[in-house]
Amino acid sequence: MDNDNNVGGIFTKLNWKIIQFIDVNHAYKQFKNRFLKFNFDNKNIFSDIIKSFLKFVKVLMLDRDLPLITKKEQFFNITEHFSNNHQKCLHENLIDFKIPAFAKNINLKNRLDTFLDDNVIIFEKTEPHKNTQCNESLHSLKIKLAPKNKSWKMTFSTRMKITVLLWNEGHKFYYQLMNNFNIAELNDHNKQIIDKYILRKTLNKEKQQTEKYIQQKNKTRNLRRQSGRKEGDYKLKKVFTPINIEFRETDVLHSDFKEEEETNDLDFRETNFNSPEEDSFFKDINADDWFSMTIFDLFNFGKLFLDQALLGNIFRLYNIANNCYINSGIQLLMSSEHFRTKLLLFNKEDDLLLFLKKCTKDIVNKRDIDYIINYYINNSTQTIKYNEKGDTSAFLLFLLNDLEEKYNMIANMTGFIAKSILCSQCGARNEVLENNLLYSISCSELQNIEDCCKNEPINDSICQFCRNTPLMMTQIVSINILLIIHLTDSNYEQIFHIKETLHINQKLYSMKSIVYFRDLPDSGHYFDVVRQNNKWFLISDSFINQIKSPFEIDKKSRPEILLYEQIMQDL
Repeated sequence: MDNDNNVGGIFTKLNWKIIQFIDVNHAYKQFKNRFLKFNFDNKNIFSDIIKSFLKFVKVLMLDRDLPLITKKEQFFNITEHFSNNHQKCLHENLIDFKIPAFAKNINLKNRLDTFLDDNVIIFEKTEPHKNTQCNESLHSLKIKLAPKNKSWKMTFSTRMKITVLLWNEGHKFYYQLMNNFNIAELNDHNKQIIDKYILRKTLNKEKQQTEKYIQQKNKTRNLRRQSGRKEGDYKLKKVFTPINIEFRETDVLHSDFKEEEETNDLDFRETNFNSPEEDSFFKDINADDWFSMTIFDLFNFGKLFLDQALLGNIFRLYNIANNCYINSGIQLLMSSEHFRTKLLLFNKEDDLLLFLKKCTKDIVNKRDIDYIINYYINNSTQTIKYNEKGDTSAFLLFLLNDLEEKYNMIANMTGFIAKSILCSQCGARNEVLENNLLYSISCSELQNIEDCCKNEPINDSICQFCRNTPLMMTQIVSINILLIIHLTDSNYEQIFHIKETLHINQKLYSMKSIVYFRDLPDSGHYFDVVRQNNKWFLISDSFINQIKSPFEIDKKSRPEILLYEQIMQDL
């Protein structure tokens, strides 16, 4: 064990007949702290032997050949050694041995002997053949999913299960897990990638077990230890030299497809154990073929099945196929409490509707909904193409139109907008009624979003009857619960004209979410700012961060889509 007081206390309380061994490194750290305190309490009189004393104790603790009784004898002999009495010492003859100051004082020597008597039990509690290196590797894996610096109020148990799954090479059970979790399967191309990944992991594991690989690894490790060892005043025989102390090496999972940088001739990672056929087989697998680097997280760390750290109805979605535009659209709609409630109460049954209702229930119950991405990629091939970039507004129109055509459920939430060309001089009027699924407006000359529902002169047009300049009158003519606005030419400076609340037709609307688009070199990225429980969260695929304001973003981002939800009370 790692000298954990809580674990030790549980063993004692339950009276379990368990023989406890403390990991050598943890035990040495505890002993070192005790000796440093002992030196401080004695006015630092032992400072000149701290380095050599602690080094010798650690070598004794790590040695696997000396019997326990010999270790204790050498431990008790430390006082005599520093007094220049080397009859019982195992080291070679020393020349010009410098006697430390404390060795000339009988009282100080007695104090050191007392300290040694009180701490000799450390050799009975440690066993160099038993250590926590395997557990430490598991622990290092765990903190990738549940970092130490977070106070986990939920999902910790699930993250530990995923850690154990990964430790036991869960990628081998991928297809079985897909069936057990009723998750939509990936297409054939993705399955081929998973099969290649599993094969590569298997070949890499076999490579690490070859004699050539182990010899090269041991050589590199021993040379590194030898180069870092400093000579002290206590030269020991071969059985005490740190270079001969072996530790149990454990494999830490990492990306096998990431090319390692060449360091030196002794680095065992440079040794190529693959055949030319194998090298050719894996040569063309790169980050582009794997959608994005997050595929390693999805299938190596089991995040596809991970219960996300949900905050209220905040949830993560992973970008596995350039699908940030799908993620942002889903986040936008799911930020509306009315939309979620409408889905759950709708009584018609259809694949798409049932699927969205399942997603909504999982969000409410704080479950993972990553399967939604695979659904759209596999079931909407005409509109949503695998590994192709897209536009959030186009995806929203596709989804909303589909829901409206099949179930007539969107128009009742969004209402209708009347666009009228009105001549104030002769009274001529031409009106068009539009379904307000997604209302696109130009925001370049607007002072605020409310202007989209007011009169605006059409300077480049004339009335066909009286030749005067007409007005464009845009008005919401039905009661709207949701108002989704697409800003066609916005920029960062214009976010200051966007209001968190709107007053339209004697109704009050509250902003629920914003879809932002960030310009990147040769590409772009969609992300959301969402309000839940009166708090704002920036959600970029799987990244979630609480922010103070919906406009607290970098200047390279611009607002694309706004979603307002009606507050159900008259002004």
